[in-house]
Formats: sequence, C-alpha cells, structure tokens
Amino acid sequence: MMRTNKLYATIIFIFMAFATANAVAEVLTIDNCMKEAYANSPALKIAGSKKAGSYADLMTAKTGLLPRFTLSETVSSTNNPTYSFMSVLNQEAFSPAMMLNINDPSITTNYNTRLGFAYALSTGGYAQAGIRAARKADEAVNYETVRAGQLIQFNVKTSYLRVIIAGKKIEVANKALETAKAHEKIAQDMHKNGLIVESDKLSAGVRVAEIEQMKLQAENDLNLAKAALLMTMGADQGRTFDIDPSILEKIDFKGDLDFYIKTALGNRPELKALDSAFSAKSSAVAMAASARRPHVYLMGNYDMDNSTLINSDGNSWFMGVSVNMNIGDGGEAKYRSRKESAGVDEIKWQREQAKQGMELEVRQAFMNVQTAVKGMDVMSRAVEQADASLKIVENRYSNGLSTNVEVLAAEAARTQAQTGYLGALYQYLVGIETLKLASGIE
Repeated sequence: MMRTNKLYATIIFIFMAFATANAVAEVLTIDNCMKEAYANSPALKIAGSKKAGSYADLMTAKTGLLPRFTLSETVSSTNNPTYSFMSVLNQEAFSPAMMLNINDPSITTNYNTRLGFAYALSTGGYAQAGIRAARKADEAVNYETVRAGQLIQFNVKTSYLRVIIAGKKIEVANKALETAKAHEKIAQDMHKNGLIVESDKLSAGVRVAEIEQMKLQAENDLNLAKAALLMTMGADQGRTFDIDPSILEKIDFKGDLDFYIKTALGNRPELKALDSAFSAKSSAVAMAASARRPHVYLMGNYDMDNSTLINSDGNSWFMGVSVNMNIGDGGEAKYRSRKESAGVDEIKWQREQAKQGMELEVRQAFMNVQTAVKGMDVMSRAVEQADASLKIVENRYSNGLSTNVEVLAAEAARTQAQTGYLGALYQYLVGIETLKLASGIE
C-alpha cells in the first residue's frame, strides 16, 4: 500500500513539473499583444458603441425621404350633436328619421380604424442636408476610432519595449555580479596570502551585495513592466510569459522633420475628424436655412368607422397636398442659422489650433529622437572605454600594481555606462514610437 502511494505521489509530481514547465513556455510576440489589446480595449469598445450610434443617426436621417405609414384604432362615445352626427355619417348609417332627434341624439359609439400615409415632396432641403450632416458625423467617428487604435498600438509597443529593456538590465546586473564575485574571490585569495588588508576584501564583498540589490531592483522592474504590458492587453495579471526581443531589429528611424510634419498634417485622424465635423456643421447651417422655405407633403387616410368593434359599417378615404411656409417666427429661424454658422467658424479655428499643436508635437518628438541617438552614441563609447579600463585595472590589481578602490570604481563605471546606454536606447525606441504617433503613422 505504501509503495502504491509513493508511486502515485511520484506520478503527480512529474505531472505538476511538466505542467509548470509548459506554463512558462508561452512567448508573446508584439503581434499577439496587439491582437489581444484590440480585442479587449475598452476604448475601442466605446468607439464601437459610438460608431453604432452615429450609423443609426445616419439611417434615421435617410428616413426623412421615405414615406410614413401609421395605423391607429380609436373608440369614442358621445351625445354631442355635431360629433354624433359625424360618427353616424362616417358609419354610413344615417337615416332621415334621425333628423327628429338631431339636436338631442342618444349616445353614439364609434370604432375608427385609420391607415395614414404621409410623404415629403419637398422639405426645403432639410432632409438632404440632414443626411449630409449625419454622414459626415459618422465619418468623424470613424476617424476617432482610428486614433483610438493608434493609441493602443503605441501603448502596447512602448510597454513591450519596456519589458525588453528591463530584461537587458537584468543581463547587465548578472554580468556585473559575475565580475564582482570574481574580484571578491581574487581579493579573498590575496588577503589570505597577506597581499592586501582586510578592508579591501570587505569592500569587494560590499560591492557584491550592492550589485545583488541592483539585480533585485532590475527583476522588480521587469515584473512591473510585464504587469503594465498585461494591463495594456487587458489580460490576466497572473499570466506568465516571455517576449520576443527581435522587434528591436525592425525599429528604424529615417526621414527628416519636414517629412514627419507633412505626414502628420495629412494623416492625423483628429484633423480628418475635424474636417468631417466642419462639413457636418455646414450642413446643419443648410438645415436651419430650410426653415424659411416651403415644405410640401402628400398625405392621405383610409378610415373604417363602425358602431361595434366587429362590424364593418362605413369606409372612406382622403388624399391631399399640404404646403407649409414659415412667414413669421419672431426671428427664430434666423438666429438658429446664425448659431450654426458660428459653430462652423468655431470648428475652423479648432482645426487651426489642433494643426499648430500637432506641428509642435512632431517637432518635439523628432528632436527627442535626435537627442536619444546622440545619447546612445555617447554611452556606447563610454561602455567601450569603461570595459577596457576595467580590464586594465583588474590586470594591474592582480599584479599588485593597482588598488582595490580603483578596481571597484572601474567596475562601477562600466555598470553605470551599460545601464546608461540601455536608458538611452529606451528613450530612442520610445521616441520613435512617439514620433510615429505624433505623425499619425501606424
């Protein structure tokens, strides 16, 4: 029995170990992250709801050119001479004998079933302008959705890059720890042989502890970066994954400032949305102006009037044309038109303000990338120099020609230079994505 339990325990342990190994095996590419972010993004879901609303507004506007049909059922009882006489006539039940009581009729009940019809022959341009306004408003929502997608793409990419750089900082910490431990071993051996004082040996140990702390901080930064990426994707925070750093090979910076400014002014969805809003508001001006023009309607009814609900007493129909024209509204139509015209001017200046802000945004992003490029060049040379300096100092220290302080300083300088380079690299990578976002480039 005990042997069987041990066998079960062994099988369960192997299964759990296998499952754990597979759980860590997931590698998220940037494309995987994008797909999940697009699927889970509340911003895109909001944009989708707004799009559904704007499309419904457009279809509602189009109904202004379609005929309208209504069906109604009305029941009434009266002893009013006029209404009673009309009900009897509509029921086709009038007889000359009723004239004796025409001034004092008995209660008359009427069930009226009416099929109504109305069609706008002309709305003075109101319906057509309403359709144009709704179509342009729908276009504006489309551009807002595009911008929401660009922001998601930016957030996912920068979060992904942050994970990559955080991983590389751990690599730097591991390399520094390896060097520090090797130096600590040398210091211990030299102290044992009486070549250095105990304080030098202790200083080497302190440096190992410092780098171990730096590694812990780097690991914490990596965990936070992964959490931020998962949040951007709308994914479960308990998910474990690795990333594909090959994205760094696909990021490139080319083009001059004029190119990015021109691209921004031609591509930014916000400007296109404002252009559509401008057209929509211009159509709203035409809608307001239509109130001063004749509106012509074709209308008709088919009535069935019965003395009881199940009878079929009298049928009648009516057809007519109605022409309505506003000849005096106290200036309401005029001021409505002025308000819409003021809205057109407002959008025009909003666009100009947005254009200026976007140009400044592009300039700032472009200059930040240039600064990051120079910073990478400076830090790259600093890494080479610090690495060479550390090798020289370590060699001299092994031969008793250098002090422990010089070795520790040289190692710290190299670690600082490597960390500084990664910081400049991250600024460069994020700077490029910021520039693309500012230029409306996907």
